Amino acid sequence: QHVLSEPVQAFDRELVELRGAQEGARLVALGFEAVASGSAKFKVFDAHCDGEPLLLVAQRVALARGPDVDPTRIAVSSALSTVAIGLSTGILHLWRGRDLSRE
Repeated sequence: QHVLSEPVQAFDRELVELRGAQEGARLVALGFEAVASGSAKFKVFDAHCDGEPLLLVAQRVALARGPDVDPTRIAVSSALSTVAIGLSTGILHLWRGRDLSRE
């Protein structure tokens, strides 16, 4: 049996992509906030808490300046030890740690 939780406003401008990690216990979202013009972020949520998913980490993705520079993809390792974000310019950003939902 499944339970639908309340919707979560992960970003106030645009959600680019969403991935699961740690066997569905964590959700990693890539998107844009309206207040930080031109600044993308990835956010890690705890998906197993009661109620709406709990935000654990928000990390800014520094983008090169230019109108055509956008994050296009996010990849997350199953243990959430690596997050990779690809940009439309071919640049790849990597974050590494034992568990990026705790840093």
